[in-house]
Amino acid sequence: MGPIIAIKYTDALYYTEKKLGHTKLQTHVAVGKIAVFSDEYIALSFVEKNNIPEKGLLVPKEILILKDNNYQNFKKINLSAKKNSNIGVYWKDIIYFENGKIPNQPTIVYTEGKLFLITIDSIGYLFFKISLIS
Repeated sequence: MGPIIAIKYTDALYYTEKKLGHTKLQTHVAVGKIAVFSDEYIALSFVEKNNIPEKGLLVPKEILILKDNNYQNFKKINLSAKKNSNIGVYWKDIIYFENGKIPNQPTIVYTEGKLFLITIDSIGYLFFKISLIS
């Protein structure tokens, strides 16, 4: 495996009410060695045992997708027309791995809720249903 690197990523922010104190998602930094670099995700190893990735993160390159007949990046959809409507969102989650078992793809999660906020880098909605797809 290669040299130690740092990657920056954002993760979802969960609220139980419609009152948001801020909308800027926090940037996290993960430091480790690249275990897998694919078109869809980066697997970063924090701990190695005998030069084999033991613990780390699998971070999808594109996280949020809305379903409207097929998968699409949410930045390509006119969400203002959907404000105050119920929407369904499929998103790829960040996965922590250990015991040398690197997942071969991100976990896909489906949530439904009412869209109430749209910013340049995030959406806010109160979700009332969540399902693990893979």
